[in-house]
Amino acid sequence: MFGGYEDWHGIPAEMMEAEEKRNAEGILVVAKRVRTKIDIYTGPLLPLIISKKSLSHTQKDEYQFNIRIRGNSLSIHEVPGLHLSALGTASYPMEEKASDKAVEKVETIIRKLSPEAREELYAKLSKKSET
Repeated sequence: MFGGYEDWHGIPAEMMEAEEKRNAEGILVVAKRVRTKIDIYTGPLLPLIISKKSLSHTQKDEYQFNIRIRGNSLSIHEVPGLHLSALGTASYPMEEKASDKAVEKVETIIRKLSPEAREELYAKLSKKSET
């Protein structure tokens, strides 16, 4: 799984196609973040691959689907009968969430820099870490 927000999740088309070509019994893993925790669900990948035509396909070449959670089970709205089971929960404290958001902001700023400015920044950071 490569992304999601609220109750929708997405998977890149290239990944979906690669799994389809493998023709193997892959496992689908979906993580759902709720305030201070991340719940993790697993189930068979094949039903999702078989039903890929029922999924939304975006301009960014990604398949999208909507999830529903009831108790220890997660279902995918677009794939009737596919149910994933709760695997476990990982804590995600507010402090860690704030730290992750700060790192995201810094990464965004760095990506927007020109290659020359990026190299200059890396050089400065390298010098500071040596002292």
